[in-house]
Amino acid sequence: MNDIGSHKHASRFMAPVKPKDAEGYYDIIKRPTDLKTIQKAINQGAKAVQLAASADTPSGGSPGGGGGNVVLPLSADVVPPKAIVNSAQLEKEFMRMFANGVMFNAGEEGIVRDTREMYESVERAVSNWRAAER
Repeated sequence: MNDIGSHKHASRFMAPVKPKDAEGYYDIIKRPTDLKTIQKAINQGAKAVQLAASADTPSGGSPGGGGGNVVLPLSADVVPPKAIVNSAQLEKEFMRMFANGVMFNAGEEGIVRDTREMYESVERAVSNWRAAER
């Protein structure tokens, strides 16, 4: 996530869009997201996983008997936009952020060009993360 936050175009996506900066944005974009919101969801997801893992840890043993998997009960608190608990959710939120940037802004220059460029970098990073998960 640090690599993504330091991308040369990351500042465009760092915080939620302010209505005064983009009139009509929230009329068009129904699920806005940004890097700050995504980071907050990752942190919330990590807390949920840690809590579930500690509740599932037998006395003196490892979580889940050593299998390395933690099962979270499905609730609104462990799915985006409130929490991100796996790479598929993270990838989806990144793609939503970039899609929003392209859908709201007209043309292929400026913000759209920067969005597409950052998308390509993030797509490579996500591919690397997925390869490391295997």
